[in-house]
Amino acid sequence: IIECDDDPPPCHVNATCNDIPGLYECNCFDGFTGNGTYCDDVDECEPSRCHDNATCENTIGSFICRCIDDFRGNGFECEEFIECADDSICDENAVCNNITGTPVCTCNEGFVASGVVCE
Repeated sequence: IIECDDDPPPCHVNATCNDIPGLYECNCFDGFTGNGTYCDDVDECEPSRCHDNATCENTIGSFICRCIDDFRGNGFECEEFIECADDSICDENAVCNNITGTPVCTCNEGFVASGVVCE
């Protein structure tokens, strides 16, 4: 008799079933915990495996790390994205300040903004 072919199956939907002569063995998939007849999703975000500047989203059997706004990377490594690093953002007579990920151009003393140009 193959117990794993029973209807309903003896193991949880998130488990493998291994037939052993005269009985069966259930083992939860990776990312799940339990006795095999019942398997519960492990919260891989607890404790967080993501970078300090990332969010962790628990998914069924896994997790996803995403860098927060103004940071770039794969979620495990996140670096601040500084738009002001690009010298062409502001006029040559202005200073660029990175404020919450948005470049803000301020004209140097003695110059007045005229659109995107400091005169």
